Amino acid sequence: MLLAGMIAGFIAWFLMRYLVGGSYTVNQNERAVKTSFGRAERIGKSTLEDPFAEYLRPEERDRYAYPQMRVIPPGGPYLKWPWERIHKVSIATQTVNMAFDAEDPAANKGGSELAAVTKDQLNIGLTGQIRYRVCERNLYAYLFGVKRPIVHVMGYFISILRERIANFEAPRTGSALDTVQPDDSIAAGVSINDLRKNLRDLNEHMDRECASAEARYGITLDASLITSIDPPAEVESALAAINTAHNHVSSDISLAQASADQKIVQSRRAVEIETLKAQAEVEPLRALAGQLAELKRSGPLDMRLDQVYLRSQPVNSEEGAPMGIGIWYEMFLSDPVAYLFKNADPRGSLAANVSNAVVRNLSNMPLADMLETRHTMSQTVRGEVSPKSQEWGYKLGSVYIRKVHFRDVGMIRGIEAKVVNRLRQVTSAIKQDGANQVSIITSTQRYQNSVAVCAFFERTHRYCRPNRAQARGTA
Repeated sequence: MLLAGMIAGFIAWFLMRYLVGGSYTVNQNERAVKTSFGRAERIGKSTLEDPFAEYLRPEERDRYAYPQMRVIPPGGPYLKWPWERIHKVSIATQTVNMAFDAEDPAANKGGSELAAVTKDQLNIGLTGQIRYRVCERNLYAYLFGVKRPIVHVMGYFISILRERIANFEAPRTGSALDTVQPDDSIAAGVSINDLRKNLRDLNEHMDRECASAEARYGITLDASLITSIDPPAEVESALAAINTAHNHVSSDISLAQASADQKIVQSRRAVEIETLKAQAEVEPLRALAGQLAELKRSGPLDMRLDQVYLRSQPVNSEEGAPMGIGIWYEMFLSDPVAYLFKNADPRGSLAANVSNAVVRNLSNMPLADMLETRHTMSQTVRGEVSPKSQEWGYKLGSVYIRKVHFRDVGMIRGIEAKVVNRLRQVTSAIKQDGANQVSIITSTQRYQNSVAVCAFFERTHRYCRPNRAQARGTA
């Protein structure tokens, strides 16, 4: 009885210890990793296959090659065996002062200000914050690859920040002050001003440089915010005096540069005005020389009557049929000066004007009028073109619409087919009428022949009857 009680008690203790006590849950802001006999469950991939590995230098890729583990998502309850252990990690974003030292909280003035040295050997104090979170895709580095990840991340961040501040130079803006070489006696204190004016660039540089922290330590730096840069109190007044002198120098240089720029602009405008005046005086002479050269090159003008034929000008009839009009016109020179100097291509301009008048005035006409009233159409075109031709030195003579035709090949083929069919019908009707007339004539001739034969036999019968009676009497 005692042995049975001991066994029952052991079974109850085992169930409560490893079944009920072996269940666990994962909160919403947590992720968990399960280890079995100290080995985490892996999924067969490496962190070098993840996109964040591209921020590693080539010589660092072998050093920071960690396996990918199976991450347990939020939820539950989950069960584990006695030989298994659960490692939970919070992935919530955390904020820490950039001067925080996890190994020595009293360092950096109690974690409130970070000391650094500028390029001009000036000690400054930095204050700001760092926002970070645990990288869910590289929990192996955070849990097993690095003993104290936040210490490594803070050391890496501070090292890059101090290096950047020690070598920081303000980007050149192209202003007049950049061209001035300052004396070494007033160079001190300038770099801290550059740092203050370029805090945004400094923060962005830190974000870029710390992008490899995910692959190195399993921690993602969301942002680094440097809020203030302060020099030591004993040099604050000296820096203020240097800044005042620097501002005065900048102001004087800017005023001198503005005055010089204004004088340069005024000089340029004066030169432009004089150049325009000289060009205005020379331009009439150049125009006259050009006219004389054109007269010499063209030689004697041909005053005889000339003819031009424009083929197939596209128009549409009122019924929508695409038509082409061929127009012929005469022309001769009436004003040689206008012909030579008012238009570079008077002949081409006249042809274009005639073509435009044809299309504008003869479009949308009834098809029957377009095919029959060519004289009226010619007068319409001539009446519109004549005033314009005289401006270019031409006088327009006769204008004739010589051809009106269909432009649509399919329509032409259709009309031809209809005409051919109609001709075939007329030909068939003529043949049928001729055959009918021949048949009537043949029937009439046969009737007349039959009447003649009958009359012949009738006369023959009458003649032979008396001869037969006489022959009988004689016998």
